[in-house]
Amino acid sequence: MSTILSNKINQIVVFSLGELEFGVEITEIKEIIKMTRIVKLPEEIEYIEGIINLRGSVTPIINLRKRFNIPDSYSDQDRIIISENDGKQIGFIVDSVTEVLKIDNDSIHAPQGKLSEVEKYLVGIGKVNNRILLIINLYSLLTNTRVIDLQQMNSNAEGLVEKQ
Repeated sequence: MSTILSNKINQIVVFSLGELEFGVEITEIKEIIKMTRIVKLPEEIEYIEGIINLRGSVTPIINLRKRFNIPDSYSDQDRIIISENDGKQIGFIVDSVTEVLKIDNDSIHAPQGKLSEVEKYLVGIGKVNNRILLIINLYSLLTNTRVIDLQQMNSNAEGLVEKQ
C-alpha cells in the first residue's frame, strides 16, 4: 500500500459510467450541473461533444464514456462535472453522480497492470466495503493537445462576444 493521494483522508466524488464506478478528488471539481444543450462543433475527435454556455462562459464538453471507450447511452441522470485548471474550465459528461465518500489512503491502492484507455488517467483504485472505485485525475484529461486548442478557441470566442 502506498500513499496515492495527498491527504490521509480524501473526499472522493463518486460517479458512474456504465457499470463502472469512478471517483475524483473533490478539489478537482468546480461544480456539477444537469445535462444542458450542447452546441456541436465540427471536431474530428469523437469524445469532444461540443460546447455549452455556462453563465456566459463558453465551456468545452468531453464525453467520458466515449473517451474511455465505454458504449454510449443517455438518461435523465446524466450530469456534467465542471472542472477548472489554470483558469480554463471544461465539462465532463458522466452517467450520474451518486455521492461523496471519505476514503483514507490505506484504502487506495496503486493501479497494477493495463486497464485500457482509463489507465492513463488513473490515480488509484479505491476499495470501499465491497466496492471498487477507479479514481481518476480530471486535470490529466486537460493536457490533451486538442482539448487545449478547443479551450483557446473558445477563449477567443468569449472575447468577441464580450466586445459586442
